[in-house]
Amino acid sequence: MKGVKNRIMTYLGWLISEIHGEEYTFLLKKLSEIDFYWSDRIPIDENRAKDGLALRDEYDILAVSEGWEDRKSGYSDENRVEKPCSVLEMMIAMAQRIENDTMSDGIMDRSVEWFWVMIGNLNLDFLTDRAMSYDGMCYAEMVILRWLDRHFGPDGRGSPYPTRRFGKQYEDLRNTDIYTSFQWYLNENWGDLSE
Repeated sequence: MKGVKNRIMTYLGWLISEIHGEEYTFLLKKLSEIDFYWSDRIPIDENRAKDGLALRDEYDILAVSEGWEDRKSGYSDENRVEKPCSVLEMMIAMAQRIENDTMSDGIMDRSVEWFWVMIGNLNLDFLTDRAMSYDGMCYAEMVILRWLDRHFGPDGRGSPYPTRRFGKQYEDLRNTDIYTSFQWYLNENWGDLSE
């Protein structure tokens, strides 16, 4: 229709739509406000931040092609370097990497499923917009910070990728990079994916 403005899609709105999180906007906004950081003992986890930051470029390209007026919302070239990768960005990018590297069969994209598996494993899946409260926000932040600080069980309990075979087959997940830990989680729950 002539004269109708193009739809405006903010960056956060785009991230939420990418993972079908419309019922979890308060939780996802909270995750977008927490900076992702990694242990000095596991510097390879910086790659997870780089993957998360790449989502900003993906959004910028899409925003230009779609003609969204609010493109680069909060992530302009001037402040892109200053704002670290958020937990939300890292988790979405991790879900996409798992799908693309391990699970992709070319038939369906399960990256949304992998994102919500991580949220469920962190015991945050009950924090829908209808259930969210100030206490819920505090709880979500506490859970995320405990995970980022590696204050979870050696079997990954309290992280997005718990395992049952700790000590038998897997190392202490507190000392293992995120990508490898999630691979072990997938192998345990969906069979050996290394083939």
